[in-house]
Amino acid sequence: MRQKNSGPPPMVRSRRRSSGAWWRRITRFRTPPPRRRGRRLLPAFSSGPLPAPLRRLSLSLGLALLVMAVVGVAADAAYEPVAQGLRNATWLRLRAIHVTGCRSVAEKAILECTDDLPGRNIFEIDPQAVAARVEAIPRIRAAHVQRRYFSGALQIRVEERVPLALLVSATGELEEVDAEGVRTAIEAGRSPHDLPFIVAGAAADTTGLLGACRLLAALQEKGLGVLMSEISIRDPRHPTGVTIDSATRIQFSSLYPATIQAEHLAVVLKTLGESGIVAESIDLRFPGRAEVMPRKSDAAASPGLSKRG
Repeated sequence: MRQKNSGPPPMVRSRRRSSGAWWRRITRFRTPPPRRRGRRLLPAFSSGPLPAPLRRLSLSLGLALLVMAVVGVAADAAYEPVAQGLRNATWLRLRAIHVTGCRSVAEKAILECTDDLPGRNIFEIDPQAVAARVEAIPRIRAAHVQRRYFSGALQIRVEERVPLALLVSATGELEEVDAEGVRTAIEAGRSPHDLPFIVAGAAADTTGLLGACRLLAALQEKGLGVLMSEISIRDPRHPTGVTIDSATRIQFSSLYPATIQAEHLAVVLKTLGESGIVAESIDLRFPGRAEVMPRKSDAAASPGLSKRG
């Protein structure tokens, strides 16, 4: 007797029947026709209504552009009256001018350069133009101008030219010169007596004068500026100085830095002071060495100092 199968019946795979005729199945694999260029310039959803987020964004942008246009028209219409009101405001007018840094230049001379500024609107004042006016004074080296809006004041701080020496021209005229070689006339009633002389000849030029000023500045840094009575630049390549106390003739050179020559001179003068010898001349024209010629009274006692050291 045949036993029955208690398990589930076996699954029978059925073949799917195709619907339609065979030519319809072939048309599914045909290549679609090419799309015309420029037929659709907008995204796929442009043919229908915009999505809600894009509608809100476009509405916000439209309102923002409308508000900006209204504000621009209102600002353009109100600019001229507001600007005119600010120009005529009394609390923005210049009421005071403060000057600091004056030593030899009178404060009145600086205020005369700015006598047309009080009463003007402080925003219309150009600080650079005011500084150029003040720097036109020969003794003013630099001027710094600041506007004080809340106090309605103008602050002018000046830097004066510090005279370094007295220039004696070929015609015998005296002028003051600073470390930059700028000449300034001596004011009436002012007699500078504590400055060394720079004697210029007919062949002296601006380069020779600037070299002598640098040399004096280097000597002052070493504390030797007070020892110099004069410096002659008749030969601009080799300036010659004379000391006050011993009338020692010192020959310099413009071919190497003045600071090195000042250091050499300081060492030579220290050695001479320790030896108690007065030098007739000191030659510093050659780098790395100095030639000292003592006075005749000291030459016999110390003949070695006359050699190059």
